[in-house]
Amino acid sequence: MREGWKLKPLGDLVRIASGQVDPKDTEIARNLSVGPDNLRSGGGLERKGIKTAGQLEQISGKYAFDSDAILYSKIRPNLNKIALVDFDGICSADMYPIWVRDDRQAAREFIFYVMNSERFVADATSRSFRTGLPKINRPDLESIEVPLPPFPEQQKIAEILRTWDEAIEKLEALRAAKKQQLEGFTAHLINQSQA
Repeated sequence: MREGWKLKPLGDLVRIASGQVDPKDTEIARNLSVGPDNLRSGGGLERKGIKTAGQLEQISGKYAFDSDAILYSKIRPNLNKIALVDFDGICSADMYPIWVRDDRQAAREFIFYVMNSERFVADATSRSFRTGLPKINRPDLESIEVPLPPFPEQQKIAEILRTWDEAIEKLEALRAAKKQQLEGFTAHLINQSQA
């Protein structure tokens, strides 16, 4: 372990939501509702298709979250479905909203990247096979030890990883656009040769 770094149980650094809200309640029904399908494997939020609880006519209990939360799918932790959110809403009971307990001790974005790491995913996955459906429970999630550098170093690490994520997203968008152009050009050439 590097100098100044500590190993801490995740539960010492974060608070996991407890107590659910009723999506049939008029106020709650106005909230955007995030389900496991909205979380991307490897991190990120698929905003397309997110609707309010009322639009989705939801009836089962949900967890409330705010823009300071990290959403983590507790079902099949090997899929590594996790996201930072920038809005208030509700989410499926199959995921946990998670908040940093003390934002002077742990940076939210750093905790997101730690939870998104191969080591964390492997640890969570190994603890999830107690039932027929792989699922990690709250005590097991809270007991996973995570490396914690000094706060300024956490911020620098998170900034570097965010920059890489943004670059990868831009590259993927460029690749998708190039593929679409190539498909269009190919179709045009085939149509021209058949004319």
